[in-house]
Amino acid sequence: MSDFEISEAIQPFAAALRGYLKKFNAIAIPEGLIETLIDNPKILYDRGELSLLQLGAITGVLHVAPESAQKKIKKHLLSQFNIKQNNGDTISTSERHDWKVREQLLQESYYWDRLRNYWENTDSLPYHVINSVDHVTDEILELCGNPKEQGNWLFRGLVMGSVQSGKTTNYSALIAKAFDVGYGHVVVLAGLTNSLREQTQERMDQTIVGQDSRFQDTDQVQAWHEITNYGKEGSIRQPASRTSIRFDFRKQANQQGQELEDTFKEPTLFVIKKNPTVLKNLRHYLKSLGANDKLKKPLLLIDDEADNASVNTKKSQVDATRINKEIREILATAERRSYVGYTATPFANIFIDPNFDSDAALVADDLFPKHFIKALDWPDNYVGAHNLFGDENPALKKACVWSIEDMEASMPEARSPHEMVLPVKHKKEHPLDELPWALEEAILSFILFSGIQELGDRKHKHSSMLINISRFNLVQTRIHQLVEHFWRETFDAINSDILKNNWVSNPTLARLHQVWLKYDYDTHADVSFDEVREALAVSTRAIEIKIVNMQGGGLEYPEEKQSERGKRYITIGGLALSRGLTLEGLSVSYVVRNIGAQDTLLQTARWFGYRNGYDSLCRVFLTDQLIEQFEEANSTTEELREELKIMRAANRTPNDFGLKVRHSEIGLAITARQKMWSADPIQYSADYELKQVQIHSLFNDSKTFNSNETKVLKFLSQAIEEKITDPQSYKPSSEASDAVTFRSRCLDPIIQLLDSFDSPLANMQSDVKKNQHCMISDYINDRRSEMEEWEIVIPFKTNQETKSLAAHVFDKDKSVCEISDALRESKTNKKNNPAQARTRSNLKVESSGAILAFDNRSVADAPKSDLVHSFSEEFVKNHITPLVGSEIKSLGSTTATEILKFADRPILLIQVIQPEISGKKGRIKGLDDINLGDSGLITTLTLAFPKTKIPPIVRKYHATIRLQELLRQEALEESDDTEEENDE
Repeated sequence: MSDFEISEAIQPFAAALRGYLKKFNAIAIPEGLIETLIDNPKILYDRGELSLLQLGAITGVLHVAPESAQKKIKKHLLSQFNIKQNNGDTISTSERHDWKVREQLLQESYYWDRLRNYWENTDSLPYHVINSVDHVTDEILELCGNPKEQGNWLFRGLVMGSVQSGKTTNYSALIAKAFDVGYGHVVVLAGLTNSLREQTQERMDQTIVGQDSRFQDTDQVQAWHEITNYGKEGSIRQPASRTSIRFDFRKQANQQGQELEDTFKEPTLFVIKKNPTVLKNLRHYLKSLGANDKLKKPLLLIDDEADNASVNTKKSQVDATRINKEIREILATAERRSYVGYTATPFANIFIDPNFDSDAALVADDLFPKHFIKALDWPDNYVGAHNLFGDENPALKKACVWSIEDMEASMPEARSPHEMVLPVKHKKEHPLDELPWALEEAILSFILFSGIQELGDRKHKHSSMLINISRFNLVQTRIHQLVEHFWRETFDAINSDILKNNWVSNPTLARLHQVWLKYDYDTHADVSFDEVREALAVSTRAIEIKIVNMQGGGLEYPEEKQSERGKRYITIGGLALSRGLTLEGLSVSYVVRNIGAQDTLLQTARWFGYRNGYDSLCRVFLTDQLIEQFEEANSTTEELREELKIMRAANRTPNDFGLKVRHSEIGLAITARQKMWSADPIQYSADYELKQVQIHSLFNDSKTFNSNETKVLKFLSQAIEEKITDPQSYKPSSEASDAVTFRSRCLDPIIQLLDSFDSPLANMQSDVKKNQHCMISDYINDRRSEMEEWEIVIPFKTNQETKSLAAHVFDKDKSVCEISDALRESKTNKKNNPAQARTRSNLKVESSGAILAFDNRSVADAPKSDLVHSFSEEFVKNHITPLVGSEIKSLGSTTATEILKFADRPILLIQVIQPEISGKKGRIKGLDDINLGDSGLITTLTLAFPKTKIPPIVRKYHATIRLQELLRQEALEESDDTEEENDE
């Protein structure tokens, strides 16, 4: 059977499985069902789970299908029906219309039924993913206004996805349902670039309109898309699409005012760029539709990449940026309207001032997601930051992510490293005479991947390579010329010698073979190099090299057909490749950029997405600095999602969430400074309930290390005077960690310690002159009635001896001795000293050596090893030791949170650290990197807070000198990205 015949053969199996799931209302496929369906379907028929018609269709296929085809069918069905997707988390206000989308769709649904049927019957999306999209978009639409509800209303929300995770799929379903339930107008703001707008229009044509708009306003016949085959029998409906692939919304539309709302029997659809002129033209048109009155039909405005250009970046709300103002005025053209922003990086949107409402100058409220924030979960076949830059899939990370510096270690002596050929920071006139050697390696990797595509059942699939190493158009043009030259040399070598027995004598082909071995294709490909070698002469002919930037150069990806070879693109660009644009089948990425803000960084990761069947064949080539930055950005995003889960559990609103995130330590490093005007002065509602807060960033200065240690010793002297229990050494038998622990009434000394402890973290900034506590101190001070008593814990490593550390830290009169001296003795007297300072190798220096930070913000041992010291031996054994990390994660929680649910008082951990060298890139290379104090050790703090009955109190914080320094540093780092927007 050919691949095309196999694709056709899958249909009866898929139909049978869908019928089974609907009949039994199954959430998951029972184990072994798919295998049984293919190996012996009569068993399912005998059990009454297949109809006679289904059995006949399936056995008919099996009768003619060879074993290899049956394996492919089985593999495809497993990918379609075993992939799961959860529904995500939502926080919202109680202000909404009381209505159920599902009830209205059961009465009348055309666009959504057609779209769902199309997805199901073409296997466009896995079955459970379709169900999740269905559930989630019902929820989002219900949080928007009910189109049957009269009056003047505006709802604003935000949908947080992940880069390349399916946001367009989600809002396609939302639009289809909005049309069905009664929305009369839908506007999609599709990014800043023509290429992104055209791509979005094409998706809307394929999923909503049903007709290819490429030839609209021409004499050529427009082709119908496949989705029209799945509408209700005997009818083809389509919205009045006022834009096309070729044309954005144009000024001449309705110049005579002949069109009114009632002119259109179907709803109107607009897919436009975020361009001030285009937005203005649309605003005038919508006003003319309403005969210069408010539109009577409800308006839904979907803002794709909502954090980009939509946010007001001026301090003055009245003097708003043009795009921000035009969006708000478009919303004001309708009486009933809803705004839904979609983005993978929602940080800038959260920084919008939620307290600013409309005035005469701006007509409509700003775009803060006042009514809801929805975080979409990704399906388990999605490859994102959590896979490639987290710890969830080490094998995939090892296969895919490659350090350019590591690559250059094996570079020929005659070649220069990337930084010498094309520095990260360069001018637009930078002379470029050769490609970086590592980039050549990446291009050869893509050539190999194209050969692998040629051999498998993916020949008809599109594939792409991304090169993003300069923001300047002139440099991009020169890179294009050099890539063309290198590819032509390789192409000529392949076509002249690749099939010869002595092919290895050709230096280019020998290098191609070395790339195959070096980047581990032998391990992950289902074919051998010799098989790929024979296919390269054909596969390389399909490769095209394209520039994609603000001056043009879009990509065309026709609908994939089994009988035709897919497109093969090597794309070169900057900003246009960094925002929203989907590169189909992206398999190789080479990125060297200087990126400051984490939201900008994540948007460059076009390689995130769905790589079904070839995820371990993808290669991402990055500098060590970018790899480290992506790891940090992944950690930040996970924290943001975790905050949303906690806020949802506490029934908090978007306003609560916005205040919290805007002014937390993660909020101050995640987006451009000009998008954060509302954070100065800072309004902050501190909430550390069930949190372990680690002081993971310190000033790399010997005087500060000495000073912090002295402040901790002073605190211990005060705390011991108010002790409730004597200090003792305590190690639960089920745990590896030991500690000195005691209980004390020491609330005021704790506040004094935190206010005086020197750390660059935003929540540790205080100002004595302005009588301003740090944020953590204020949180504690607000809960004096709950936090009078504290558990003090000093963790340490133990030797075999049983002598108590308490004797080293406290003398017989319980006065405080030098902690560092007690622990430091282990360096010269390990045998007799039972206590040793804990060691840490996860240390790195930042800000040109001025700051010492713990990588991944990890100061403490695992929570089980630190927080257990507040509980009795029996309690630890019965309640804490049984906690299972995977089960906790499945609940959307953390180990620290689950342990702190048991706590009846706050905990202060005083951590004394002996630094070590790890050898891992990005971390300290020697102890000389740290300007240690007299003790040679690092003293820092971790606080852990139990449940509280006292709600957070909003305060205004002045931007201290240190905070201003941090913000200035971020502004400098982000200046390159601002220049990029100007240059491109």
